[in-house]
Amino acid sequence: MKTTIISILLMILCQVVFSEKPIKIKGHIDGIENAELQIMILPWKDGANPIIDYVSCKNGKFEFQADTEYELWHMVVINGNKFNEIFGKDKCCDEELKNRDISFLMQPGDHAIVDAKFENFGIYYTVKGNEINETRNEFEKTLFPFFEDYNKLIIEKSKYKNDTLKDHRQNLAKKINDLKNQIQRLEIKLIQDNPKSLYSAYLLQTSFQDDTISRHYENLDNDVKISFWGKNLYDRISKAPKHLSAPGFSMLNEKNQQITLSDFQGKYVLLEFWGPWCSACVKDVPKMNEIQLRFKDQLAIMGICCNSDQEAWRNALKKYSINWVNLFSGSQEIVERYGVKAFPTKVLIDKEGKVIAKSIGIADNFYEKMNDLIK
Repeated sequence: MKTTIISILLMILCQVVFSEKPIKIKGHIDGIENAELQIMILPWKDGANPIIDYVSCKNGKFEFQADTEYELWHMVVINGNKFNEIFGKDKCCDEELKNRDISFLMQPGDHAIVDAKFENFGIYYTVKGNEINETRNEFEKTLFPFFEDYNKLIIEKSKYKNDTLKDHRQNLAKKINDLKNQIQRLEIKLIQDNPKSLYSAYLLQTSFQDDTISRHYENLDNDVKISFWGKNLYDRISKAPKHLSAPGFSMLNEKNQQITLSDFQGKYVLLEFWGPWCSACVKDVPKMNEIQLRFKDQLAIMGICCNSDQEAWRNALKKYSINWVNLFSGSQEIVERYGVKAFPTKVLIDKEGKVIAKSIGIADNFYEKMNDLIK
């Protein structure tokens, strides 16, 4: 085992190029005078630690620079308590909303210029500095009005809890589902119209399931296919571990009790690979709670915390009231065995212990698919 681990580490080190180029960000946020912003820089690599820092925004302007460890793509996420204050309580809810932070992709050496403005229900922003963001800006022109309508409906629906005006709540749910489908059709159309863009490959990877990726991968330009994002797509559709036996594991929960996958034999199991540093993971918690209630007699949810320390993990469990089975991964072994490339990643295992579905990112379509898979 020791020899195997050393071999894996040597392979990883041989493949990764260390970076000496900083990431630089300069921005203007219309609507913020003075506030502290949180900036997270998330390397797109298994096991890489995120950079979390803070910067002052004065008179709507801010500048930030960070030295990155590796020559990799990074997701930059800019947020702050002031964001929700500006929208106000009436325009906030516990469910996932679109464009409520500022997120974009950078590589070491990139200099990004951010221009953002608070609209009625979301933040409209552009990012200049590399090709992938220039294409994102063009996509955003088409998609943002639909994001605004989506957020408005989600917020309205959140005000009707339980059986309060049940018919109206169901009508809103139908409108939301129809709008989500419309947004996805628009995204597919934009991907089809931009086969030479890296952002098309990125959007396919982060917003769609394997069957959709398989249908549209071949339409991408060859240069995109051999890029980082294209290779990730290919790996995903060619190596998706569907209907293979789920690798067994044993880890400690927050009470220091040993939990194994086999403890839940005879039930469906949903593995959630996440981290308290991952904003998308945290935003998905309310939806996961709904799933837990819907399938409480048939499904066990196991959250596997990755790339974190135990204190941050335990604090997050309390802060976000995460009450399913929670396990802490102190190594990359489980991540590698399940082929986790980004967070959150969900893996659904059937009663026979076979992997039957996998999802990366915010998982609305995946949740809908679970209705058909869990019987």
